[in-house]
Amino acid sequence: MNTVTCDNCGRDVPAGTQDTCPDNGWSFDPRRFGYYGGFDDNFAELLEDVAEVTMCHECVVSLIEAFPAFKKHVTRGGHPSINWNGEQPCTETKPCCNYCWGWSAEDRDDGKSTINTYVVNDAGEWELVRTHIQ
Repeated sequence: MNTVTCDNCGRDVPAGTQDTCPDNGWSFDPRRFGYYGGFDDNFAELLEDVAEVTMCHECVVSLIEAFPAFKKHVTRGGHPSINWNGEQPCTETKPCCNYCWGWSAEDRDDGKSTINTYVVNDAGEWELVRTHIQ
C-alpha cells in the first residue's frame, strides 16, 4: 500500500486511490491561491519547490472546522466511509466526521438489491438520504 506524508502534521497516511493523494484528504497546488495584488501576489517563482500541499483527513477536518468559509463550501457527503484500500474509518454506528457518506446493500427476494445511501446529519449520526433498487 502506498502512503504519503501530511504536510501539516507529518503523519504517513494511506494513498490507495492515487499514488500521491491521501485517502479522504486534500492535495492542492498552493500557487492556485495567489493572484496579482492578493495575499501572496502570485509570486510563483518563490514557490517553485512547492508543487503540491498534502493534508490528511484529520487535518482537513480541522481546517474546515476552523474556517467557516471552507465549511460553507464543503458539503455533507464529501468522501466515502471506506478507503479504497479496504480500511473503514467509519463504522455502521459512528461516522469518522461530518463530511462523509456511506452505503449499504441488501439482497431482495426478487433477485434485486436495495442500495441505501447515507450522509451525516447535524447531530453527527448517519441519515438515510436515498434508497435505490437495482
